[in-house]
Amino acid sequence: MLFGPKKPEGKTLLLLDIENGSVGSALVHLEPNKPLRMFGEKRAHLRVLPTRDSQSLLREIQHGVHTLASHVAELAASLRQHDNTTHVGSISRAAIYLGAPWGQPDLQAGAPNFVGRMRDIVSHELGRVGGMPHSFFTTTGGVLGGARRVLPNDDTYLLCIVGGEVTELLLVHNNASSGYATLPLGTHTLVRTMRAHGFSDAEAHSAMRLSPDHAEPMLAAQKHFAQEFEVAVGGLLEHAPVRRIWVVSRGELGEWFAKALSGSANIASLFPHGGEVRVLRAAHVAPHLTAHAHEPDLLLGLHALHAEVL
Repeated sequence: MLFGPKKPEGKTLLLLDIENGSVGSALVHLEPNKPLRMFGEKRAHLRVLPTRDSQSLLREIQHGVHTLASHVAELAASLRQHDNTTHVGSISRAAIYLGAPWGQPDLQAGAPNFVGRMRDIVSHELGRVGGMPHSFFTTTGGVLGGARRVLPNDDTYLLCIVGGEVTELLLVHNNASSGYATLPLGTHTLVRTMRAHGFSDAEAHSAMRLSPDHAEPMLAAQKHFAQEFEVAVGGLLEHAPVRRIWVVSRGELGEWFAKALSGSANIASLFPHGGEVRVLRAAHVAPHLTAHAHEPDLLLGLHALHAEVL
């Protein structure tokens, strides 16, 4: 009978979350009948550019992907140097989640659309750090996959996924996507609004974090966001009665966007049978993960739950 050290089970995935205001990465270790282990979380926040020029944004994202791919490669190499973590540092494949406009669901075709240039950038940067098999998914697909695990079993709800430059709206009915729309506003819109009123970027971020609903320009921005939301969501609500909106946003700004929606009389009129706006938080995801940061990155956590069943 041959015997020796037990072969470690499980596999490690690299997660990349690429939206239009930041790039996030993490490693996720999967083992049968054990909770997910997510570690090495890091997010590079892109500069808030004066305009929403797509070519400039692509360059920013390429820099962010390069930085995080190098970070993950160094972390994995460090893990492989120790006997008890060698298997954890061996990345089997990468799951890349692209937000609008880089990746969007096409519900009629039943398949996602991806911007070829963005796929090329990611494949090139992964190749620079050794290369690995990788698959592309939409941010909405990753968020919905994670939401199925952590949200109440509602028949119908709306996911409002706020990015840096674009907000994605996904109507969910019976745990499947049934409607999709976008609006050209996000967290960077708030910074530009504050800039227009004489705030520096540092002052803008401070106001957004500490008292985002007291400054007059922020109240104007809330009204503008609610108006754009009303236009974008009108057609979606014709397909199914929605009683709950879940806001998905990085950091503490989810509360700001939720207040923008719940405080709008026009939006309330779209829900004749009543409803509520709630914020999806990192605390919803944390019980499903181990070895994560004190407060896990919400989007990476949701994507990890989605990747678990791939």
